Amino acid sequence: MDPGNLGEILKHLETQNELLTKASESVLQELSNLQGEEEMMMRKYYAIMSEHGKVKKVQELHEFWQKHGHGKVSTDTEIGNSTALVTATSKEEN
Repeated sequence: MDPGNLGEILKHLETQNELLTKASESVLQELSNLQGEEEMMMRKYYAIMSEHGKVKKVQELHEFWQKHGHGKVSTDTEIGNSTALVTATSKEEN
């Protein structure tokens, strides 16, 4: 490795690090959006199933969510716990 190219290599790696950081933030934002959409769609699905008499109790919804890998199911007045597929740390923690 030529010592004269180390500056260029460092600059390239810093640029790549910035791009990967932005991509990571974008993916995490999209994941968050999709989790919100998933919860909204599950609520609508439950409402439709309830209207047609397919769901007898709220407990069945909780069991359905737990069966499919979700934690606590939220009601209209509380925030549920979604299971994250990825973890993120802030730059301050690094």
